[in-house]
Amino acid sequence: MQNQTGERNPHPRRSTREETFVWVEPATQLKLCDASFTTHHFPKHSHDYYVVGLISDGAQRFTHRGREYQTPPGGMIVLNPEDDHTGEPITTGGFRWRAIYPTRQMMDEVAQQLCRKPTPVRFARVRIDDTELTRLFIKVHENSRRRGASRGLREELLGQLLLVLVEQSSGGKVIGDNAHAERKYVLRACDYLRAQLRLDPSLSELALHAGVDAFRLIRAFNRCLGMPPFRYLESLRIRESQRLLEDERSLVDIAFELGFTDQSYFTRRFKSQIGLTPGQYRRMLNGSPR
Repeated sequence: MQNQTGERNPHPRRSTREETFVWVEPATQLKLCDASFTTHHFPKHSHDYYVVGLISDGAQRFTHRGREYQTPPGGMIVLNPEDDHTGEPITTGGFRWRAIYPTRQMMDEVAQQLCRKPTPVRFARVRIDDTELTRLFIKVHENSRRRGASRGLREELLGQLLLVLVEQSSGGKVIGDNAHAERKYVLRACDYLRAQLRLDPSLSELALHAGVDAFRLIRAFNRCLGMPPFRYLESLRIRESQRLLEDERSLVDIAFELGFTDQSYFTRRFKSQIGLTPGQYRRMLNGSPR
């Protein structure tokens, strides 16, 4: 198991031992952490990057700017660069800490694209309990270790998470595109995606074809189609795979033609949308039992 390089994906589990795994996700260059602490007490310190963390199990206590907080299971912590803080377990069982560490540059890029008068992003609250934010955080964390997830999807998931964070910290300074402009961006991007099902464009490449900034494109897709662009691309691929499954072509060939990284990932994503594996779906089309 590699540490801090992103060359191999760590799969840490809750442990009675103290374990820390840190890695860099290659597609986004985001640093992530998954750790278990049972007795370790962190002294007052700070970082030169943002900290967005989740207590997955157990409970943790920390101080921030002289005030004490407790974080229960499912609780989130958001720290600005240079924010002083400590950390320690509350119970004898310790806690599991999952975190991402966006750089100042990452957060500034979102603010530049979304805010009327961009300023360095600063969070007023250190403890956040937000269902949407937690859901996105878990998706970012899990997909950073999951085989098969495309570059564009990883970028998109991180983009959605950062977008929510900046919107929460902006104090109403976020730019609002009108509905007509958003539909234009989305139609251009959809036309490109339909014509390029096999390709794995980056988020910035797709935004360039749409004629809008990447984070505004994610927001436009969510508003117009109810899903972000690379989730929509996956839906297009699954639709086309249903048509191709009417023929006798192998599942490997179909997965390759539609841009899935391998047959296993294609099977997982197909079943998640259709409720059957591709093989079961083909047998159903042929009138055979599942």
